Amino acid sequence: MFGYTGKWGTWFTLVLVQLAIMLGFACRVSEFPCKGNNNICIPLDKYCDGRADCEDNSDEPKHCSVCNRTYYGDVGRTYTLKVPTPQWNRLPFLCHLTFTASGREQGDIVQIIFDSFTVGRFDEGMVDSDVEGYESNVNPVGELPGCPEGFMQLSELGRPFTGGSWCGKATGPQLYFSETTTVTASVKVFHPPKNIHDEKPFEFKIRYKFISQTDAVVRYGLPDKPLELGRVTPGTYCTRQFDECYRNKCHLQSPNYPGMYPRNVTCYWTIRQKEVPTSKHAMIAVSQENQHKALVKRSIASFNKTSRSIRAWSDCTGERDHLIFYDGSSTNDPVLAKYCGGDWLPRVVSRGPEMLVAFHSSPFSAPLQQGVPNRGFELDVDIIFTDSDSYDFAQGTKNTCEFHINATNPDDVLFSRRGRMGRIVSPRHTLPPNTTCTYHFHGYPGDLIWLSFTSYNLQILQQTIHDNNTLGRADLPPWITRLRMWDSYGTYVSSKTTTTTGLPPSPPPVVSSAAGGKPTTLNQSSYGNYYYSAQNPKLGKNIRVNIDNAWNPVDTYIYGPTQSSIFNNENKYSGYQQAATGVGGKQSGGIVNGGISGIKESLNYISGSSSSKSSKDATSAEKTSVSLMSSKGKRRLMLEIYDYETPKLCDHTAISNNALGFNKLRPCSPLESYVSSGRDLKLEFHTHTGTALFPAQFSLNYEFVDTEQGGESWPGRRGEDPVPPLCSRVFRKRKGNIQVPRNVFLYGRGGAKNLTCLYRFEAGSSERVRLVLHNVTFGEGTTCTTDSDLHTGRPRCNQLDPEGRITELRLFDVPFRDVKIQLGCFCDNSSTLYSNAPLTFISNSRVMELTFTINRLNISEDFADVFFFASYEFKRVSECRKRLKLKGSGGEDEIKYPMKSQDSSCEGLSWCIEAQTLEHSLFVQTWGSYLPIDPTSEDAMRCHTKNRLIIYAGRPLKPMRVVCPAQSGPRPTSLHIFSEDWTNGQPLFTNKPVSLVLEPILKEPGDIAFTWLEIYRTRNSLIQQLDLQSNASVMTGGTSGGNDTLTDIGFYPKESDCEYKCPELDACIAGNLWCDGHNNCPSGFDESEQECGSARKLLELPGGVFAALGCIAAAITACLIFCIFGLLRKRKKTVGQKITINGTLKKDFNKESLFIDPAS
Repeated sequence: MFGYTGKWGTWFTLVLVQLAIMLGFACRVSEFPCKGNNNICIPLDKYCDGRADCEDNSDEPKHCSVCNRTYYGDVGRTYTLKVPTPQWNRLPFLCHLTFTASGREQGDIVQIIFDSFTVGRFDEGMVDSDVEGYESNVNPVGELPGCPEGFMQLSELGRPFTGGSWCGKATGPQLYFSETTTVTASVKVFHPPKNIHDEKPFEFKIRYKFISQTDAVVRYGLPDKPLELGRVTPGTYCTRQFDECYRNKCHLQSPNYPGMYPRNVTCYWTIRQKEVPTSKHAMIAVSQENQHKALVKRSIASFNKTSRSIRAWSDCTGERDHLIFYDGSSTNDPVLAKYCGGDWLPRVVSRGPEMLVAFHSSPFSAPLQQGVPNRGFELDVDIIFTDSDSYDFAQGTKNTCEFHINATNPDDVLFSRRGRMGRIVSPRHTLPPNTTCTYHFHGYPGDLIWLSFTSYNLQILQQTIHDNNTLGRADLPPWITRLRMWDSYGTYVSSKTTTTTGLPPSPPPVVSSAAGGKPTTLNQSSYGNYYYSAQNPKLGKNIRVNIDNAWNPVDTYIYGPTQSSIFNNENKYSGYQQAATGVGGKQSGGIVNGGISGIKESLNYISGSSSSKSSKDATSAEKTSVSLMSSKGKRRLMLEIYDYETPKLCDHTAISNNALGFNKLRPCSPLESYVSSGRDLKLEFHTHTGTALFPAQFSLNYEFVDTEQGGESWPGRRGEDPVPPLCSRVFRKRKGNIQVPRNVFLYGRGGAKNLTCLYRFEAGSSERVRLVLHNVTFGEGTTCTTDSDLHTGRPRCNQLDPEGRITELRLFDVPFRDVKIQLGCFCDNSSTLYSNAPLTFISNSRVMELTFTINRLNISEDFADVFFFASYEFKRVSECRKRLKLKGSGGEDEIKYPMKSQDSSCEGLSWCIEAQTLEHSLFVQTWGSYLPIDPTSEDAMRCHTKNRLIIYAGRPLKPMRVVCPAQSGPRPTSLHIFSEDWTNGQPLFTNKPVSLVLEPILKEPGDIAFTWLEIYRTRNSLIQQLDLQSNASVMTGGTSGGNDTLTDIGFYPKESDCEYKCPELDACIAGNLWCDGHNNCPSGFDESEQECGSARKLLELPGGVFAALGCIAAAITACLIFCIFGLLRKRKKTVGQKITINGTLKKDFNKESLFIDPAS
């Protein structure tokens, strides 16, 4: 058994050895075995190459051909093939060359290098722009439009056949890299070339290589960092899906990249970003800045250029390869750009998380022109994230571009700018052609919108190219971009709605010829930009409408006359009622001929309508154009600019490091910004060409300016001190809140230098004002401290630097008209005397006022830096029945604390003493001792009580004397207090009588008493004062002889003008006070025996006695006169009878007896 086994084992061993020997001499699949006994293997490209490589010439058999064979190869080796020239009398000629990479040593993909290529003829003019394929255009003999004589086609195993063809002559090498392991090159010739007698009418010589995938780093990337090339859609040649490109950066590669791509191929690349962070919005961006990665095959004429250029939109005729970018995942979405070649691809950005990129190559092409290899293209994909609530992208449907900027309620953000201001940039995504983006600003009632542009720029990337395909084009619009702004929302009416479309804009009509009828094409033979060349029919026309003369409330509000109702005034410049006086009429208001008419012409040119001088045609054209004015005339076009024109720019604010632009730069002036006259504003940006190749960027800062101040406007009262014109309010409701105005134009950031606001609270009768101050801040740079007044205990302001910044909040009690007694003053941000708890103030009268003053405002300060917040309510109390407004010749009063119940409502109220005439002064007598107005703690200790009597005088009212009241009991020496005009030499003749205000400060039991007199000067003291004033007038340039003048006009009193005089005061008092039973003069001189003794008793009788005596005397006098006249009449009668003779008089008649002596 063992022998049998050994016999068969030996035989099997010999078979294995023989088989190994045979395999060792076998040729690989990439080699051709010679038929000789030498077991020689030669590369497959040596077969039938015209040279014998085998000893037996088996590689060059008779009638052999390189065509219709499959070629393999090894990695790292280059092979060469040359197809012989066909026999022109035996056409058609067909040759199929198949190259297969079988893996591992034989590689994974195939590279073909076309060294020489002359196959047929490429007729670019035969290619129709409407050709979508080639099947319908194939003639019976098989020729194709564009390649009528012959062509080459490439097909790959496992990919659909595209049918694209190459023909013509190449002048340099061209590369092709297969997408799969097998590629077939088919050469077909149908007709002999017209240049058959040329040196080389046909030439097809190639090199091919087999490359492993790990070595193909340009296409696939490094092994440890592969490129994200998407997922191939089954059944398609090159359609791919890209997801989540923010994790691994995606690349869109042309088919067979980095070599020439097939002809007649269509690829769809869908890019989606599915995962979006919370509160973010995703946008897709595709671009390529490197020229060698943006090679889209172009026409031969397009290479005749001298500068960097881009071919797009209308340049992309039917024979050109092109890329189409859709703003979404469907071909029904708007088209963002159509690109067909250039030196780079500008960034194209979708508005949402999806983008579709479609690539189509023309059916026919010559493989190479101008010696530059066409290596295809590779586009970079970026994912842009922005805040979901930002205005960087348009929301809504794909065919609209609207933004609604809504202001937040100003009451919800008391001292904050949040939701009330921000920054807007032009959409970060690409806008399709013929798109209008509208920004609607919606404010709250009382709001204004303040806009300031920080940048505005238009860049033209697609320069005018003058070649055989662009000469005579009529699809260029007269302008590229337009920016318009209206002052009122909701009044813009357009008869033609402009929406976003997925197609390029339709061509507007070309300029008509002089002869009429046929249109003439624009001459673009010279280089330059069409939009700003003489060929543009709109060049040089005034298409700006009243920009520089636009009404701006800021001009009047800060830099012109100030009016408290400026924001409530009707805009007299609204609309164009003053701008246009009819069609073709004279225009005013800063609009010259060509202004509005230029706008209409421009719009009519684009819309395809024509302008006529007749009123009928003009009316029709106006209906088809944009309505510039509403029927009520309340809408106003604030801005209209085109292309390179710029709006008012406040560009210095763009250098801010803060995201919101708050820094210590000067504010935007009215010449650098726009302010609406109402709560709404609309900004409209229109691009006629799209922004892919004509990117237009702008950025602006906006702010909703709250002009509401609460309460009602307070104009002040005639005869009183003027009130701040822009910030004076009166509150009459029972309760409410008050705060600083939030109108930025009142602060440094809005251009103001100082701020003064007055808030007046008017309660009803039998009511008081209770005010609670919650917080207050004065910003930086204050040189004032808040301390406590030692007399009253009220907070007061202590200004450390008289020349420093004033920052004050003052509270006043207003017991009488034009009388304000300060209840408190705050001037710093922190005080050790007052805690963080709210402070409560209660008025002593029915009126309280609060003033808030800041000067030298910093250019960055506004209501968030300097502010206060308070609340108020009216509290009911019983009415004080005492007469506190004292007016007359004199009087006296007294107050005791604690007060009686019937007088408790008068606690804290002040007396106001006012002279009856301008020439009179006032005198007050009280008992106690004087204290310094600004005391130290030692001064305050000198008074036995905390009670005080403060006497105020002057305008404005200020403390003149502080009295420590005397103790109860016998009164010591009295204190004599005169009004200021009596002692300081003030002019006598003012517009208002002098007054004194006496405020009692009652903190502990005690009493305060005083008497008062209305006084005027004696002759001597008046002369002395008038002399002083007249001498001062002479010293200052006045005329001399002042005494004479004053005497002539009656200013000097006569000797009898001061019959009632208090000698200790050297002052005159009213006569009704003399001997009235009350001591009015401090010394009691008016009631002395000398002045009021028995000699004067008769004069002191009641007035009725004197009247009766006067009547009796008058009656006696009348009787005597009657008797005398009776006697005279009787005597006259007797004399007449004696002297009358025949009606004549005697010559010696005595006439004197007829006259009565008046003295008798």
